[in-house]
Order: sequence, then structure tokens, then C-alpha cells
Amino acid sequence: MNKKDMPSIIDLVIDGAKAIINSNQGSFEDYINKRAPELDSYIKLQESEESLKYVAGEVQISIDDKEDCFFMVAEFYFKNTNEQWIKKTIKGESLKINWVFTGEFERLLKDKKKISFDYERP
Repeated sequence: MNKKDMPSIIDLVIDGAKAIINSNQGSFEDYINKRAPELDSYIKLQESEESLKYVAGEVQISIDDKEDCFFMVAEFYFKNTNEQWIKKTIKGESLKINWVFTGEFERLLKDKKKISFDYERP
């Protein structure tokens, strides 16, 4: 075997990076499930530190201004001790769509622009 038949280090790095990205791709539900520990912790923190009671929530996955990126927004609704509604919103960082979602879910998000899911109390 001569040198020209051997893959270059650059090719090996590119193939390795593609394999890592592909192994992390999934559905919308997969992504939300990966974020669930952080979201649950946030809800529990609001309940304990601010004496709020979680009532309902929604998680949205939306296309960013750059068509190849997306971000997640979680809107959580609580009631305080006076039964007043409190809305808390958190926004995730913008990520490349094809790093997180399979081709099927990438196409669906690009078509719909925003996908929403109810979020249950942890």
C-alpha cells in the first residue's frame, strides 16, 4: 500500500466528526428529552426559591434567522401564593439543525418554522 492509497489525517478527522454528529442526531422528542433535566431543575428551582406552583408549560423549537440554525424556548406558567399567574421564559442557544436532528426532522422544522410541545411538571 502506498501513501496515496492511505486516507489523509484530514479525511479521518472529517469522517470522525460526521460520525459524532450522526450519533447525536434524533427527533424533536429526543432533543427535548436531552434538555429535560435542565428544564426540570429550572421548574423545581422556581417552585422552591420563589414559592411558585408549576401549572403548565410549552417548549418550542424554532428556526433561527439563519435558516440552518434553530433555538428552543420554554415558557412555564406558575401560580404564586396569592394565586396570581407568573410566566417564566427561557431561551436556549442557537444550534445547527443538522447537528441535532435527522434529515426528516430537519425538513419538518424548516417547513413548519416552529414546533411546539406541552411540558409536564417534573
